Amino acid sequence: MLMLKMTEKVNLNEDLPPTVQIRDAAFEAEVLQSNQPVLIAFGVEWSQACRAFEPVLQELARAWRGNGKVVKVNADDCLYLSLFYDMQSVPTLLYFVGGNPASESSARPQKT
Repeated sequence: MLMLKMTEKVNLNEDLPPTVQIRDAAFEAEVLQSNQPVLIAFGVEWSQACRAFEPVLQELARAWRGNGKVVKVNADDCLYLSLFYDMQSVPTLLYFVGGNPASESSARPQKT
């Protein structure tokens, strides 16, 4: 996993935007038909946790360039996708390989 040191400065203006913001209509082309692995970050603009996570997404997208991509989905604007993938909290990450979800990570507690 990519980790940033607290003293390391991230230049968010370098080759912006490394992440891609998509809506429902582009989901199939950008995610389901992608030849590369895709990390989807479901979030919302009003969430402080989502805003805090943004630099990590940007750095990950730069590190993956050419080998995978990072896609952001606004959970409020894309309700169909949010309901289909059972988003219960934000940020939530889904990892797709070959058009299929491979794993999920979210802020919600895991069932034991």
